[in-house]
Amino acid sequence: MVLVGERPLSVGDVVRVARYREVVALASTAAARVCRAWELAQATARRGSTIYGLTTGVGALRDRSIADAEQAEFNRRLLRSHQVATGPSASEEIARAALLCWLSQLSTGFAPVRPLLLDRLVEALNGGPLPSLRLRGSIGASDLGPNADLAAALYAGVALEPGEGLILLNHSAPTVGLASLGVWDARRLILASELALAASLEAFRANLSPYHRSVARSRPSPSLDRTLDRLHALLAGSVLWDAGNARMLQDPLSFRSGLHLAAAAREALDRAHQVVDRWLNSYQGNPVALVDDGLVLSCSNFESADLSAALDYLRLALVPLLQSSAERVAKLLNERWSGLPTGLMARSGLPESGLSIAEIAAHALATEARLLAYPVSLEAVSGSLAEGIEDRGSFALLGARRLREMIELGWDILAIEAVTAHRALAQRGVTRVGEGVAALLAELDRVLPVDIWNYPLAELFACARAVLEAHCSDSAAEADQFARETEGIDE
Repeated sequence: MVLVGERPLSVGDVVRVARYREVVALASTAAARVCRAWELAQATARRGSTIYGLTTGVGALRDRSIADAEQAEFNRRLLRSHQVATGPSASEEIARAALLCWLSQLSTGFAPVRPLLLDRLVEALNGGPLPSLRLRGSIGASDLGPNADLAAALYAGVALEPGEGLILLNHSAPTVGLASLGVWDARRLILASELALAASLEAFRANLSPYHRSVARSRPSPSLDRTLDRLHALLAGSVLWDAGNARMLQDPLSFRSGLHLAAAAREALDRAHQVVDRWLNSYQGNPVALVDDGLVLSCSNFESADLSAALDYLRLALVPLLQSSAERVAKLLNERWSGLPTGLMARSGLPESGLSIAEIAAHALATEARLLAYPVSLEAVSGSLAEGIEDRGSFALLGARRLREMIELGWDILAIEAVTAHRALAQRGVTRVGEGVAALLAELDRVLPVDIWNYPLAELFACARAVLEAHCSDSAAEADQFARETEGIDE
């Protein structure tokens, strides 16, 4: 069970609840915090204080007072008027991730809402009707459109009290939920990229001198050390560590720089994980109830520039990882570089193209991934939105959506590399490879047909992808290890 409000929520918790449907409960201490925040807001309003969204309109109508008799209708119409998101409904996994992140930020005790609203979230996560949401149309100054989808469905029939309509809209839970899943899956993709790299090093008969531990000591980096440890485990026992087995003094950079590319991706992942963790346990709304100070203040806690930038950084770091994978495919399929028949046919001179077309597919996918890496945090919004008051946006939800799309492309690129390396090793007749590579090859032997030329290549790639995903486990039990890997990262 994931108990919200008693300890910090983690990325692993989001995976457990969103992907594996783990039961959710709200800690009694969190419920008490929520009650105190609600009571403070109501007492402040009764004293005649002007509170944005509670006693006033929102956005361009911020200076208009809302009479008590208008409140119920105002809140109902507020939700309906903000249902502007477009596109298909998001998956159930994304909806569950968003609901959990929403529950977490409301449980902080800074949101002036009734506990009833949190109870509805818990019910939905534990088997109740799950609201749908659409993800297009957010500028990142809160996910207004997607939030309106969630709130209108989840609180249909609930008479909202003053201020609750705004609080239900003014947060970034869809972004944080999607980013949490993205960070988790990016970690798995990086692990798979290291496995595919190790297999390609074996298949190319690469020179492993760039992977010598002493080289890493000359360029100190925790991410580099973790990557090197993993690659050494994958290549343990390989004949390539023996003198005289490398074919070249210096291999192409896509082979030679693999260590540093994976380490750079791990470092970007660490940063994204740190920022997402912070957002998982922060209040993102406006206004904020500060119980200890006896104040209810307007704020901009929804500003997500840090989250947008961290997701941009991660996508940018994944690009060279995936481009190099595609380039290794091309080198292994080219006789000039690999020393094997072009296309990895049984022998040179045959009229068939073999696997040659795979390099085109890999590079096409890598190009798509590269285009998804453009930093969304560079985008600007019109200064005329809401009569000029909402003139800033981070587009963090777009960044999280693009990360998810990039990861999907990444799995396909790495699957092509795995099939290519598997075929190249079979061509070479290599029998002594690293322990991790040997385990991968055994699984590929099990799922790939002996006569691969009689099958559509896409089917082979799909089989290899399934093997890679299984090797880089999606088990929620790995959440603790994930947390340990990123402990102590400096701000």
